[in-house]
Amino acid sequence: MDADPDTRYGPLAEMLCGQRILVGSADAGRSAHTDGSTLYLSADGCASDHRLEVIVQSALLVAGSLAPDMLRALVGRPDRARRYLLLEVSRFATAGRLPWRLLPWSELSLPATAHSTCARESLDMSRDKALPPATDPRLGELRPGWALARGGVRPPGWVGSRDLTRTPHELESGPEPDDETHSQDIPSALSWYNTGLDTSNPVSELFRKILGTRSGGPAQDGAGAEIAVSGARAGSGAPTSGKPSRYQVEASTPGDKSPTVVARWTYPEWDSAQGRLRPNWCHVHEVRPTTNMSDHVARRDLRRDTDLERRVAAIGLTHRPVRRQNQGDEIDLDAMVDLATDQLTASSDHGPGTHHDYRPYIGVRRRRRDLGAMVLVDISGSSAELSAAHAAESSSVAAEQIRTAATLATALHHIGDRMAAMAFHSMGRESCRALMLKDFNEHGVLRGMQALATLQPSGYSRIGAGIRHSCARLVEGAGTRHKLLIVISDGVPYDTGYIGRHAVTDVRHALDGCAAARVAVLWVCHGDMAPELADHLGNRPFALGSAPSHAQLRRQLPQLIERSIASAHDPGGLVSSLLRRSG
Repeated sequence: MDADPDTRYGPLAEMLCGQRILVGSADAGRSAHTDGSTLYLSADGCASDHRLEVIVQSALLVAGSLAPDMLRALVGRPDRARRYLLLEVSRFATAGRLPWRLLPWSELSLPATAHSTCARESLDMSRDKALPPATDPRLGELRPGWALARGGVRPPGWVGSRDLTRTPHELESGPEPDDETHSQDIPSALSWYNTGLDTSNPVSELFRKILGTRSGGPAQDGAGAEIAVSGARAGSGAPTSGKPSRYQVEASTPGDKSPTVVARWTYPEWDSAQGRLRPNWCHVHEVRPTTNMSDHVARRDLRRDTDLERRVAAIGLTHRPVRRQNQGDEIDLDAMVDLATDQLTASSDHGPGTHHDYRPYIGVRRRRRDLGAMVLVDISGSSAELSAAHAAESSSVAAEQIRTAATLATALHHIGDRMAAMAFHSMGRESCRALMLKDFNEHGVLRGMQALATLQPSGYSRIGAGIRHSCARLVEGAGTRHKLLIVISDGVPYDTGYIGRHAVTDVRHALDGCAAARVAVLWVCHGDMAPELADHLGNRPFALGSAPSHAQLRRQLPQLIERSIASAHDPGGLVSSLLRRSG
């Protein structure tokens, strides 16, 4: 990679996009991608590869291929995203007119595939699993969850017509339309990229003419694609008001269609524009999933980590005074009285002047573990992206999260701590789903961990509601002095009406609520967002552990647990950040 890729490739990106676009280097092992304001080029590519990467990523931006409504339909669907990417690049390569004819598309390895006429058609065609995916590394990759968490792929100043018709407060906190009106209200993907473009740039103007886009005005195309939430989703009979009263859990295995809806809770959400809580804003539906997994799931995914159990068990959480010790910092007055009494009187059992228990000290021992723990796993669609540590094995961030959750839950259970576990995802503020995998009153951990091993990432992550609900259940059900909430998430808070500064401030407020309840928080992040997460959350009393894989993180888990519990007793302390990153 060039020392300064922005200097070398920035002018090309600006010419193609019609606006200043930064060019940087992607993390090691990552293909080229963009968040709308910066083009990230592969770290190990040559100059010709980087030139093609800039062309492809710029074309995706200008053509509206990366509009927010397109990305929402691709969250948690990496295979479909690769098919969509190939369809869009093939569309550019076969345009047959200037300026596309001048671009070196022939240098890319593009298999023969059906051709589309617009991004919306490519999105629809990408549902066909028979289509080949994008395999040429120079085509880059789509990271829909990551891009949406950064506000959607829209460079600064590129404002869609829908934004211009709403106030800033409405954009951040206004009522969310239901599915039927939502598709009519959002402009087409291409309109996000038309208003605000530099129309004096001839190349950008040609791009717009070829793609059939306009320089402004509302669009007529509908938007939005339903994401099928595996585990729990709104039933087809849900009321049109957007407040479904029950949910149908999708079976993880054939014939498994008998869920148990436990209850519904409502929680507030922080309104960053007004600086206050919105009461009863988020509806959390707690669902108890059922599973008929065979025993091989337990043997494969629930192996006990005895070394981790031993190290976590060594953490003494409560100092307890022990009387009648040979050594200690205080005198045991009861023992001294007994000793004096024996010296003054004769004991019929032991003879005069003797005592059978001459240990006159009080020692302090860390013998009592009074801990209740809740393991909260984020199973939103953004965690379906490939893990940087195991990209070659096609292992996702979700797989690493599930390994960490299962290992921690199993270890805490076998140590003897009171423990519960739940998985969380959302589809709007009225459809936040908490899948209770193990309750505090359940004696075994096997069934819940089997259910966890079969979950597929889907939906979005309104993580503030998940933190509030798991904290409330922990305070209510643990019955212990020390309480620990372990949040295992890729650090991408995103949902309908829950994005950017609004989402970050709500998560901060949720963590403040945990601190007020004296609940220790350990946040485990296996994704790429750990540095941004630490910056966003600031001086909140929690410990942050990050590593690309569970194997790299497990050595630090006991220390992180101890730090998080210490931070709960020192709310004014700084964030304990332990970042272990590869590359």
